[in-house]
Amino acid sequence: MTQKNRATEMLELLKENGYDMQDLINLLSDVEQAVRKENPPDVPEKSKTTIEWRVGNLLKGIGMPMNILGYQYMKKALILVYENEKILHCGITKELYPTIAKEFGTKPSRAERALRHSIEATFDRGNLEILHQVLGFSYSRVKGKATNSEFISALVETLKQEELE
Repeated sequence: MTQKNRATEMLELLKENGYDMQDLINLLSDVEQAVRKENPPDVPEKSKTTIEWRVGNLLKGIGMPMNILGYQYMKKALILVYENEKILHCGITKELYPTIAKEFGTKPSRAERALRHSIEATFDRGNLEILHQVLGFSYSRVKGKATNSEFISALVETLKQEELE
C-alpha cells in the first residue's frame, strides 16, 4: 500500500467518525505543543559546548592550523585556563602541561612542545593582522611570537571580553 493510499484511508476513517481535515490539523497542533512542553528544545547556556565552540572559532580565526596536534592541546589549554585562570599563575609547567598530557596520554614536555609548535605555526601561517589585534603588545616582537603563557593568556582574555559584549 502506498503512502497516498494510506493517507486516503485515514481521511476516510476520520470522515466516517465525524472529523474533517481542520479537526485533524488542530489535533496534530495540540499534540505538537504537548510534546514541546514535555521535551523543550535544548538551548545551550554558557556551557562547555559553547566555550569549546568559541575556542575553536577563535583558533580558526587567527589561523591556527587544525591539522596539527597542538591545535587540540591548545583548545584544551584555553578551556582549562578559561575555567580556572589560577592555572596560569600557579605555573603552567606544574599544572597545565601535566593536565593536558594526562588527558591526551603523553608527557608534559611533549604537550608543551606541541603547544609551542602550534603557536609558531600560527605566527608562520596564520592571520597576522588578527593575531596582532588579539595579542596586542603582549608578546615579544624581537622573537616574533608569543610565549605559551602569553598566547594562552591573551586568547583567554579575548574570550572573556567577547562574553561581556
